[in-house]
Amino acid sequence: MQVINPSYKYFPLVNGVWSTADGVWKLDICDGKMTIIRNSGIRLETYFSCANREESTQGFPILLNPFRDDEDFRFTLSTPSIHNIMTGEAYKFSNMWYGDKGIHIELIDGSGNPPEILDFVKTWADNPGWTCSCGHAGNQGKFCTECGKPRETWDCECGNRNNNGNFCTNCGRRKT
Repeated sequence: MQVINPSYKYFPLVNGVWSTADGVWKLDICDGKMTIIRNSGIRLETYFSCANREESTQGFPILLNPFRDDEDFRFTLSTPSIHNIMTGEAYKFSNMWYGDKGIHIELIDGSGNPPEILDFVKTWADNPGWTCSCGHAGNQGKFCTECGKPRETWDCECGNRNNNGNFCTNCGRRKT
C-alpha cells in the first residue's frame, strides 16, 4: 500500500512552537505547514516534507548533501527562502533537519557571510495528545497516526462546536 503523504509520520514529533535560545527566530509547525518568523517581523509560511536516511535512497529528490551524524530526518521546504523588500533582509534555508531532540537550520543571509546553524527547541510543554478509539495514545493532529481515524469532536447545546474532551470548553457542560 502506498502512503499518500509519507511525511505524516513525522508530524506528531515536530508539531508545536520552537524557538532559538536567543528568541530571534521562531518556528510554528502544524501538520506539514511551517511558519518561520524572525523577531524583526520577517515571516515565511511554507509547506514541508521529510525523509530519513533510508527514505532518501527511495526516490526523494531532496538529498544533495550527505546526512550529518546527528540527523534523524531532513526537511524539504516548498519555499526555501524569504526576502523583505522594505528592510532588504534576505535569508535562504539551505539545510534543515531534526536530530538530538531539536530542529536545526543552516541559514545563509543575503550578505555573503558563511552559513549559520540555528538550533531550535520546543518552547511549550509537550502536549500528551489525544487517545483514539483504537487505543493509540499521543496523537497530536486531526487524525490518529496508528489507524487514520479522525479525532472525534462534539457540539455542545450552548452552540460551542468541535469540543474534544468530556466537557464543553465554553460552558463546562458534560458531553452527553
